[in-house]
Amino acid sequence: MAAALKILAGEIALKRIRENGLSPEMISHFPAAAGGPKWLVLGHLDRYLFSYWFPADQAPVLGVGASAGAWRLACLAQNDPVAAIDRFEAAYVDQHYASRPTAAEVSREGQRILAAIMQGSDAQQLLQHPWLRINVIAARCRAWTGHPNSGLQAVGLAGAVLLNTLHRRGLGLSFERLIAHHPDAPLRLQADGFRTHYLPLSEDNLLPALNASAAIPRVMETVSAIPGAVAGPYMDGGMIDYHMDLQLAEPQGLALMPHFSRRVVTGWLDKFLPWRRARFLQHSVLLCPSEEFIAQLPGAQVPDRKDFLRYENDDAARLRAWRTAIDASRALADDFQDCVARQRFAELAEPL
Repeated sequence: MAAALKILAGEIALKRIRENGLSPEMISHFPAAAGGPKWLVLGHLDRYLFSYWFPADQAPVLGVGASAGAWRLACLAQNDPVAAIDRFEAAYVDQHYASRPTAAEVSREGQRILAAIMQGSDAQQLLQHPWLRINVIAARCRAWTGHPNSGLQAVGLAGAVLLNTLHRRGLGLSFERLIAHHPDAPLRLQADGFRTHYLPLSEDNLLPALNASAAIPRVMETVSAIPGAVAGPYMDGGMIDYHMDLQLAEPQGLALMPHFSRRVVTGWLDKFLPWRRARFLQHSVLLCPSEEFIAQLPGAQVPDRKDFLRYENDDAARLRAWRTAIDASRALADDFQDCVARQRFAELAEPL
């Protein structure tokens, strides 16, 4: 039977794995990509990593994510990450909308899901995790990209598309980056053309930062303000940093990234530009589903936001498809566990 899990590594990471295998002490970063429902195939892998693989005395690891990736980190930083993922999964799958929901309706569903994630927890619990230091990325809107008038916002976003197509740095005229970070461990990036603001996370701003990070443009409402941050509005951090192709200022170790695809897309708009490739993955290790695994899923794809249209007016079919994908994705965790038990990382790691 073909393996469900692929282990792909950047140049530096691959060399280290082939020399020493892969172990928790090699990990300094845990990126969590944006991507809507695609995260659903990563839940069992996350459960295994944070319940069994990482030890209780793990050295600090900087988690960094946007949108659904940031919400995964909010689960993983809790005292009981498995229970938090269970709640996230159940609430996320159980979304229901009218045929064409308004941005306000989708935003309310997002708040319901985030409330389920945080049930029985608070900001202090997440910020007092023994070793995971979470960083949440949101995009601060410039020009008309966050305008309350949907027509003007569309014009602003069209300008962002054009600027990004000409050069990624041009997107910095449309968006600025906010890194809402663990007070003890801000993620530091090299200059990349985006003005970057830093905000220490606290009880007052954690939930607004998580809401802003996942505010999908023209699908959800922007977040007007985040306590302590420069004035908004803010939207989905994936507009700038979609799959965490980050130019880290000081990469101490390897970046372990459970991912739903072998393709890493730098910014959300770059997924429409096949010639634009990720550039800063030398230290990265991707744990992603194989092509054979994906081919066996409903529709031969991982869950996707377009499923809301694909299964329009048939929520029962969407729920069946998503739950089938979630159940099948246990194989990803099983394959990783097998690699740990048999020390097969050096054998199975492939160039990214």
